[in-house]
Amino acid sequence: MSSKDWTADAGRDPVLDGLRGIAILLVLAFHFLRFDARAAWSAWADAALRSGWIGVDLFFVLSGFLITGILIRSRAAPQRARRFYLRRALRILPAYYLVLTLTVLVIVWLVPAPEIVADSLDRLPGLLLFVQNLESSWDGLPAVRELGVLWSLSVEEQFYLLWPWLVWRLPVQKLAGACLHGVLLVWAIKLALYLAEAPALSLYLFTPARLDGFLLGGYLAARRQSGQARLSPAAWAAVGLGAALLAAVFLSRRGLSMFRSSGELVLTTSALAVMFAGLLQASLRAAPDSWLRRGLSTPLLGWFGFYSYGLYLVHMAADTWVRLCLQPWLEPVLSANAMALGTAGCSLLLSGFLAWLLYRLVEAPALRLKDRFRLEPAAERLPAGNLDSVGGRR
Repeated sequence: MSSKDWTADAGRDPVLDGLRGIAILLVLAFHFLRFDARAAWSAWADAALRSGWIGVDLFFVLSGFLITGILIRSRAAPQRARRFYLRRALRILPAYYLVLTLTVLVIVWLVPAPEIVADSLDRLPGLLLFVQNLESSWDGLPAVRELGVLWSLSVEEQFYLLWPWLVWRLPVQKLAGACLHGVLLVWAIKLALYLAEAPALSLYLFTPARLDGFLLGGYLAARRQSGQARLSPAAWAAVGLGAALLAAVFLSRRGLSMFRSSGELVLTTSALAVMFAGLLQASLRAAPDSWLRRGLSTPLLGWFGFYSYGLYLVHMAADTWVRLCLQPWLEPVLSANAMALGTAGCSLLLSGFLAWLLYRLVEAPALRLKDRFRLEPAAERLPAGNLDSVGGRR
């Protein structure tokens, strides 16, 4: 897997690739690794791994920041709406629909349980129309986990149906304030759902309760575009406050859970949005020789960041195939923790290969078409490769 694709453009901001890399590695750890929790060390290690779902929240903040910046700079672009939505379609749909089609075909052909096949086919319209998360908020996640993981893309696409019109309508100076008011509204919605005793799953998947990360990312973009980007002390304060709150929950509850309780989820998702927004701002403002920028600019994180969209789409299927093929052979000869590490390593390798293949065969040709619908003058564009989707690139 050559690094040529992701190092070819000298304009790439390695910090953003690094943050994407962290986000996708958290998600991969969450889905790939399961430790035997009987020993004290492995119980805490397993609790940390079970908290890897927070990577999706980092993707949401990054997406809000970068898409909002693009939208602000495209205000004067001719046919801006048409160009924006064509670019979104070319970025998201080819790889998404290919992976979805192959997944459903494999389920229909190879899964022996008729009820699982029926559930998958029933979910297909919601998956095709990017409303699967709303359906799952009330009916539960799909029986097949390869389909369930796609919920976050539905949240994102719903948000970007309406968000461009608000960004284009409001003056930049007022947009930052509108983002903060929107965050308060999202937190009020979360609280209302909690008081109404909504299940944690509903709160986790319901679009209006998941937009605070996007809005805080949009707030940072609006501040930067209006020349008010100096937020480093406040950014570190946000990181510290969010991290302290999450650490308290983690230690008291032995991990961060998506579905344990609605009250805990209100607290953790709100803290995550604040913490990751602070981390993004601190990273962007870091000095070139700082430990933060150097750490985020490592080639390994950059590779995972570049291929993160493909990794997000294929990693669950790769893990399923690895477990089906290797687990019967490894289980009799390895301890539970050794087998967990072995299968996770194989899943990571297979996911990386499939993501690279998906990029070469599907994403790259679509991205070349997308370049025909420029939204910004070349001189105003952000560094190439910036993300505009969960795990994706601009």
